[in-house]
This record gives sequence, structure tokens and C-alpha cells, in this order.
Amino acid sequence: MSQSQNRHACLFPGCGKTFYRKDHLKRHSVNHNENASSHPCTYPNCNMTFKRTDVRNNHYQRHFNQKRNKIAKSNYESPLPYSSPIENNALTESGDKALSDVIFNSALTGKPDTGSKEEPPAWLGWLFTDGISNNLPNYDEVPPFDSFDKIYPLSSLSLNGSPNSLLFELFQSEFGDSILTPTTSISVTPELIRRFLYLIPSLVQHPDFSANKLEYCLQVYWAVFHIQYPILHKPSFNTLTELPLLVLAMIAMGATFSVCENNVLEDPHGIAMAIAKPLRWLIFSHRISGPLELSALQSLLILEVFEKHYGSRELHERSSVHQAAKIEMMKRSPILGGDPYASESRANPCSPDELKAVPANQTELLWKKWIHAESLKRCALMGFCFDLTNFIVSSHNASLFVNKLRLELPCDDLLWESDFESLKTGPLPQKSEPVLLSLRRLLIGEKVEASSFGKRVLLNALFSIIVQFEQRDETSSLTNREFSHNIAGEPWREKVSYALDAWRYLVDDGVCCDVDNLAIDMRARKSDLFSEYLRLNDTKCKYPSYHMAHIRLYIVNFDMLIYAGAPLRMNVKTKFEDYENVRKRIEQWALSVNGKICVIHAYLCIYECLVDEGKGQISYEPQKDPIPERPHIIIYCSLIIWCYNYITRGPEVQTPDSPPSEEAFAYLSRVKSELNRYLVEGESALAYYRSVRACAMNLTKIPNLQNLAGYTETIAGLYSECSWVLGQEYSRLMLHCRDRSMGYKKLFCDNMYREP
Repeated sequence: MSQSQNRHACLFPGCGKTFYRKDHLKRHSVNHNENASSHPCTYPNCNMTFKRTDVRNNHYQRHFNQKRNKIAKSNYESPLPYSSPIENNALTESGDKALSDVIFNSALTGKPDTGSKEEPPAWLGWLFTDGISNNLPNYDEVPPFDSFDKIYPLSSLSLNGSPNSLLFELFQSEFGDSILTPTTSISVTPELIRRFLYLIPSLVQHPDFSANKLEYCLQVYWAVFHIQYPILHKPSFNTLTELPLLVLAMIAMGATFSVCENNVLEDPHGIAMAIAKPLRWLIFSHRISGPLELSALQSLLILEVFEKHYGSRELHERSSVHQAAKIEMMKRSPILGGDPYASESRANPCSPDELKAVPANQTELLWKKWIHAESLKRCALMGFCFDLTNFIVSSHNASLFVNKLRLELPCDDLLWESDFESLKTGPLPQKSEPVLLSLRRLLIGEKVEASSFGKRVLLNALFSIIVQFEQRDETSSLTNREFSHNIAGEPWREKVSYALDAWRYLVDDGVCCDVDNLAIDMRARKSDLFSEYLRLNDTKCKYPSYHMAHIRLYIVNFDMLIYAGAPLRMNVKTKFEDYENVRKRIEQWALSVNGKICVIHAYLCIYECLVDEGKGQISYEPQKDPIPERPHIIIYCSLIIWCYNYITRGPEVQTPDSPPSEEAFAYLSRVKSELNRYLVEGESALAYYRSVRACAMNLTKIPNLQNLAGYTETIAGLYSECSWVLGQEYSRLMLHCRDRSMGYKKLFCDNMYREP
């Protein structure tokens, strides 16, 4: 088909213009619409009017460029556009640039880089040309906040306004004296108790159902869960006016994490389960048809974390069956739904004088609208992260992908944790970049500044790329007989592997064990109830999903579970034929270089999560781990290590009654000291990327890697203390691996899913 046949012509008499894209034609047609709103230029002494807001904004920008020195404010520093010079990049040395050119800027055909750093890699071009991404603003043309060209009147501040725009209007208005009612984020009154009992009558029988204990659970929620997933606005949160179902979800999560602290509750897991079992049905039965209720979505997100990681087997399966519900709810909200061209129909901008005239009570209303818009965005980002992390950890399906995220990164932590009074003295905040724009910058090798939540979003954006490439390859294998879907041999996997290392050094500062890279800004943390695993001196890996993503690139989670002895796959009994198919695949994987790279990342993750070098011992309790996915990743990494060594070196001994040859701490310390000969940390993504491959090439030189009986027995003991069912299942599977390392021949762990 010729290019002319692909063009869309304007049908207005006498026009004759054509466009490649329908959205461009739609935008152009506004020029011919006599009933279209007139948008005047608000620059002083300029009387021009326009039918299109984008043309008016570009015109206004020219005024701004000419008079920048008159209106610029010294307390705001505009973020660099994504095309900023590469010399500010951490990967500037010649070696890093060379590999960056090979990995990021060469297409799969091997064409050399042209030297441009302004576009994403050619092999990822489809990700940024999906139509949705074309609605992103050109940051080279958008002025800083203080130019007023993106401000909208109060009458137009619906939720399809950007949180950035709402926030700027707030900071340009006069704050005045606050008349806000004081709020409390942990108060539980007798009236609230009665509401809880109306919803879940069985709670009255639980020994921990008292006001002081429920308030303690809320304290733990804010201190442990909120600092990792800040989807609620704590300064304005009021338990007495919020949806009781949301407060119940917070209490269940707080009770779960209360084991990290003092033993205030008699049965924390019991009260959490008593709330969680009926809560999903209560959320949907109380949901009103129509626009999404924010508190219902927040309740569902918090509940899903509990169901997936801390509940019973029944709740775990329920969360998987209903996981797409939250995405469907968000699609019926302004954050993911509505008119994709809404930005072209917004109302006229306010002038600075109009903003200054906003009354104090209207300013507070504006503040609340910004909180609502930012909260919705954070919920969408949390749902995005949670689904993709579960894909990496457990191969569960994901429903929302990065090229559909028309959202900015979360705002600054200190801004989000500030109350209304604190905003009066705060500086004008830096605007948040769109997720896709930050991902572009990461992929071309630029340093990306982001909050802890933003770092999580960008990491999961790379997880999304893995999912989408796998889906593309599976589709290609169906339609193209010559295309072979091979998880070990597809070239894009190595490129994504390097992109993960680039995230570690360009976003996470090369230190995935620093708690500041996981939790909100330390200056915003106002509780002393921190888990010992979230204190500043804790050195455990805070992003184990980074290591797990490297592993997931080359092996499917179910394969290692079945090879290790899991008797069921998705509730279907594993047959011997299934086991044989898995055995052939995993043996081929174990003999490959990519398989060895997986094993290296598994060893690194295990060592970083379990070993306390100062105490010289294994120091980890999965029951008290506040990072939801980490206990599961530790098990999967342990299974990777066991599968590889059992395949390549066989059992530790052939006599089942023999004692283990090596204890867990001694084994891990010995292996890590061997890897340290080749491992390069703290320099750059390139150096780390190469050193991991050097470790993989020399893995076979490390003696006695099969001495895993002591290690698997230790892990089984740690997980046997878990109150949640999945932990106990892991314990039984690890004991089965220990028995096989000691010479037992039984393939399946028949009691893995049986309650003791």
C-alpha cells in the first residue's frame, strides 16, 4: 500500500491538507470549527486569539522566551529535558559508551549508532510509538511552572487535569489562613468500632479487637507499609471520615507487620485473616456504579498485597483470579479512562492575577483536588508495579503495561508528606516527568532522579518490557513458521539484562541494599516503629526483584518448582511426562552461559538477603520481613541454586543418614568469596554487567557447590516459623530438596500443599 493511501485528508472545502495520523487530523479540524472556543493569549498587551490551545500555548511560549528574565523565579530549577547532553551521564567513560552503543543504540540487525542520544533504542521503538505516547508533551517546548501557560481555572479542575497542573495552581495562589479541620490518621472511636462490627460481626469475638490495639495496627501500617507504598495522603487522612473498608484493610496490613515490632497483639495473623476473608466481597458489594471511588481502589490494592503474600492458599488463589479487577476499576476512572484527547479540550488558562484572587477556602479545595488526583495516579502506579513484580516472582499475568501509562512519576516525598500549613513555606516543587519520558532517558543512558516510589516504577517498567517482548515473540511464533520462540536464545534478553543493570546504577545509585532507595525520604518518616529490616544500618537487599528479573529472563518459575518437586502446577497434578519435559528444558538451561548468569544473581541475592557479615551468621526471619516479595524471591533463588547444582554435580552424598557437609553460613561465605575475585561493584553498570558474566564463566571452578543439604535445611527451618501458608509450603519443599541432596530418589514433595 502506498503512503498516499495511508494518509487522512481534511474534508473541509478548499483545505486539502492530509495527515498520516487520525489524531493529527482531529486536532487540525478544530481550526475549521466555527463553534470552537476562542482561546485568547493572556500575555499583557497581546490581543491575539486562537481556536487551538496547543497553538496558543506555543505562541505564549514565544512571549515567555523573550521575557524570561522578567518572570523567572530563582527558587525553581527546571528539570533537564530528556535530550540533555550525555556528558552529565554516569556512563561517560569510553568502555561504558561502547557497550551502551551496542546494547541500546543498535537495532537487532547490528547497525552502528549514529551518535544521537535523543531517541530510545531502535529495538524498543515500538514501545514509544503506540499512539498513547504521542500525547506526551514535548519537554523541549514546555516552560517551567512559573510561565503560567499550563494553568487552568478552578471551574475546570476535574480529575483529568494533571496533578502537576493542579499543584502549580496551588502554589501560585495565595494560601491564606487555613480553616481545615484537624485530622488524625490512627484514631479509632466507639462509633468506628460499631461500623466495623456492622461490616464484619465476627470481629467482636477476636481478642485483639479493641480500640487501642487497632490504633496500634494503624501506627504500624504508616510506619512499615506506607513508607514503601505511599498511596494514601497521611497529613489529610482521617479514619473517622474515610471509608471504613479502607481503614479495615489498613488494620489487616498493620496487624501482619506488627510481628516486626513488639508483641502487642495476641493473634495478629488471626485478626488480619478475619478482616481479609470477607473484605474483597464487601468492597465490591458496597461499590456504587459510576465513577471510581478512590477509597475503594485503595482498599483493594492494600488487600491484594495481603492476599498474595500473607494469606491462606485460598486467598492467594483468589487474588490471582481477581487480579485484573483493580485495572478494570481504574479504566473506569479519569486516571486510565476517558477521552485520550482530553488535553485538547481544556478550558482557558487563568491569569496570574486571577490565581492571586483565589479565596483561602478555594485554595484548600484546590489542595484537596490535587491530593485526589495524585492519589489516583499513585494507585495506578502501585497496581502497575504490583502486577509486574508478581509476574517476575511468580509468573502471574500482568494487565497493565508501560506503553499505556500516560502518567507522571510520583511527586516528591516531602511534598506528599506535607500538610497544608507546611506548603506555605515550602519552595515551588519540581514537576514530575512522565513515566515514558524517564524510561526513555534511562534507556539512552542518562541519569534519572526519582523518589523511592519512582525508582520502583521505573524498575517495573523494565519488567513490562520483558512481558511485552515475550508476548510479541509468542505471537510471532504462531504466525511465522520460521520464527522459533526460544527463551534462552532471543537477543533482546541480553539487552534487557543490561538495561536492568543500567537501572541499578543510573536510578538506584548502584546500591540496592540502601533503605533510602526503598522507603520514602527519611525526613518525612515520623515514626519510631520501624522494622529492624527498614533501619538505616540494615544491609539486606531492598530490591530482590532486580536479581529475580535477571533470573526470569532465562527460566520460567514453574520449571524450577516442578523440577524441585512441586506436585501441582496451578492446582493441576504434575504428571511424570510433565516432569520429563521440564527436566529436558532445565538441563539445557543449566549447561548454558545464561543459566550460569541466573545462578550468579541467585547467589548474590541470597547472600545480600541472608548473611550478616558483622555477626558472622545467617540473620533473617521471613515472618518479620516487611518487604512483601522478598521472602518469595529468596525461595526461588534457593531453588535456582539447588536445581543448577543438582543437575551439574548431583547430590551432596549418596548415603541419606550422613550429616550435611557444610553449614549454610560457611557455604554462602565461601561461594561469595570466590565470586568476589571477578565481581566489580560500585563502579558502573558496564563494569558490573561484565563482571557478572565473568563470574558465570568461572562458576564451574568453584568446588563443592553441591553441598546444599545444610543450606536447604536452614532455609526450611526459617520458613517453618511463618504464620502464612505459603511460607510453610516453602519449608516443606526445601526439606524435600535437602532429602534429595542427601541421596533420596523421590521426585515429588507430596506433602507440600498439605496442612500439617
